[in-house]
Amino acid sequence: MRDGIINNLGFFISSAMGIVLVPIMLTGLGPELYGLWIAALATVSIAGLFEPGLGWPVMREVAATRRHENRDETIRFVSAAGNAFLSIGLLGAVVLGLLGLSLATELHLGPEAQRLAPAVFALAGLAFLANQASAFTLLVLTGLRRFDVVNTVAVVESFLRVSGVFLLLHMGFGLLPVVAWWVAATGTGAVVGQLFISRLDPPLRFRPARLEWSSLRRHMPYGLSSKIVMMAGSLGWLATPLLISLVRGSAAVVPYHIGQKFPLAILRISGRASDVFFPAASEVASAEDSAVLTREILALGLRWSVLLSLPLCLVLGIIAPGLLRAWIGEAQTEPLQILYLLAAAVFVAGLGDVPLHVVWARQAIGRAVGVVGVTGLTALGLIVWLLVRMGPAGAAWGVLLYMIVSSICFLFLSARECGARVPDLLWTAFQGLLIPGMACAAAAFLVMLLVPAGSWLGVIGAAAAAGTAYAFTLYHSGAREEERALARASFHLVATVVRSGNRLARRLFRRVRFIRSSYHLMFALVDVLRDSSTHALGITHAEFERQPDPWNYAGPQERSRHRQALAMLDQARNGLRFEKTLEIGCAEGHFTELLADRCVSLLAVDFSPLALDRARARCAQKESVRFDHHDLRSDAIPDSFDLVVAMDVLSYFCRPSRLRAACRKIIAAVPPAGYLLVGDVRQRDLFETAWWGKRLLRGGRQITNFLAAQPDLQVVATASDDTHVLILLQKRKQA
Repeated sequence: MRDGIINNLGFFISSAMGIVLVPIMLTGLGPELYGLWIAALATVSIAGLFEPGLGWPVMREVAATRRHENRDETIRFVSAAGNAFLSIGLLGAVVLGLLGLSLATELHLGPEAQRLAPAVFALAGLAFLANQASAFTLLVLTGLRRFDVVNTVAVVESFLRVSGVFLLLHMGFGLLPVVAWWVAATGTGAVVGQLFISRLDPPLRFRPARLEWSSLRRHMPYGLSSKIVMMAGSLGWLATPLLISLVRGSAAVVPYHIGQKFPLAILRISGRASDVFFPAASEVASAEDSAVLTREILALGLRWSVLLSLPLCLVLGIIAPGLLRAWIGEAQTEPLQILYLLAAAVFVAGLGDVPLHVVWARQAIGRAVGVVGVTGLTALGLIVWLLVRMGPAGAAWGVLLYMIVSSICFLFLSARECGARVPDLLWTAFQGLLIPGMACAAAAFLVMLLVPAGSWLGVIGAAAAAGTAYAFTLYHSGAREEERALARASFHLVATVVRSGNRLARRLFRRVRFIRSSYHLMFALVDVLRDSSTHALGITHAEFERQPDPWNYAGPQERSRHRQALAMLDQARNGLRFEKTLEIGCAEGHFTELLADRCVSLLAVDFSPLALDRARARCAQKESVRFDHHDLRSDAIPDSFDLVVAMDVLSYFCRPSRLRAACRKIIAAVPPAGYLLVGDVRQRDLFETAWWGKRLLRGGRQITNFLAAQPDLQVVATASDDTHVLILLQKRKQA
């Protein structure tokens, strides 16, 4: 059970990234091109089913390599298997590339998609080659029981895939560059995995060599039989999108793909948790009391499968409408119905996974082949028939019926192998889960009722509340002692990891400047992306609403700074007043009130209506002052002014291009021999000295340096303290 948890740690992250990728690609490519790529991926998945079943022998031999008397034989077999995976990948790449030439006219595509189809399927062939390399790498790591490394590789691969696709679509690239990046990310994951193998067990790393059939031959019967079972078991899940494309067109596969995305994520979680029971059942297969031990493992595996999949499928069914609204903008009837059906199919499939592993481990593979052969072919025909009659939802019904029949068959087969009764096994698996299941459902319903429909807050809150209610009630009412012990150990492990990670992060953050700089750069880039008039107005308006004078301009420190700015103006003009003055960002008029006595005419502007109302009230006795609404980002400056003042304004421009445009606009409003007074807040030294601080123009020091470097301006006076920078500039007279 502990290994099953570890085997899923990184999977949650990679699955979340895959889910995020769906609306990104759907929006960026459109339904038809995205459907074309889904169909191509389906052919990659189907092609992977025709690998000769070397995966299970590789895992078994690598796991037992330290117990073998002849380790060299295992190394030769693993090397031969690696080269077999490479050969199959190359052959599959060629076949898929040729297949694309014929399928391009069979998928009911529009002109653009039909033109791209051959290249897409050629890249799908390369994706198949990369998948084969990645599969072999992960098989070796799984055999070494380094589930932590397996999940690390999966996360790295998913992160590269999602980030690259997002950037390519954001930059305006089309389907082919996106697919090429997808292939490159998969290949990178295989390379990273091989680097880990080189450190963990160097003799097992991949080495290109001549294919040695003699090393593979004795493992082929077991491998082929296992592969047949896996092919038939996966055919319903993998072939359905391609069947929908062939029968209804590539656009029709989109609702099915949307509906199956979350159920498939649960299926993978359940499958990865049950995979760890194969070596356990294999280990006891030859023991004297193997039937008793296998029965215990089978009962535990069924219990573990139900413990995991019951709350996940239950919550998914409850939050499905809100989830689809938050995810893709609407809860259409067809994807919603498909999601319900496939969630039920996933729960039933989980009941058949562990029995299948037990049948494998006890070498009863012949019976398993017979079961899946009959049920698989029958199910495929049923899926096609229901697809023609009912559309994509009918195909989902076919998958559900297939999962019910195959799971029942494997339950009876495994029970027969170890002398158990199926009702007893199911009673043990479900015992004590009624109250936790009801608490889980009630919590999800309650949150979905209280939170606005279609929001991620409601979806995440419902899932979190349901999971918490399920875990709490299970721990106190239905869990066994070993399950409680595992929960306590997991909690302490998470707490230890969080505390250790926090201490390490704080230590590195204090000592390593690069990490501190990268941390602040991340938030600076977020500010760049959010930079807009609406965002800036929202911040300032919230500050003014919370209280008058939110920045304490009436306090002694700010008053001293204002007097210093006025002294700079008096010295530059020898006490003479300015004829026409523009103050940009007057806020509530604290500096305006002082500046008015030095101006014949003063126009004070701001983009906050609330601040302007308070400034008018403050300066009601100043007849020379006019107030107006003005947004420096979008509005033109109406005239030229002898003095332009911009105090604590320019730091609100987080995007460098917009800041430079604002500066050019201000400079253009100053006539020759006119003055520009700028004051702004200083940032931390890290902001003002980092290379990216200069590029992003963050902080008062960088802003004033930028203005001082303008060829039209010359510096008259500067002043600074720990918090602010002031600079007075004069525009040069034209020659």
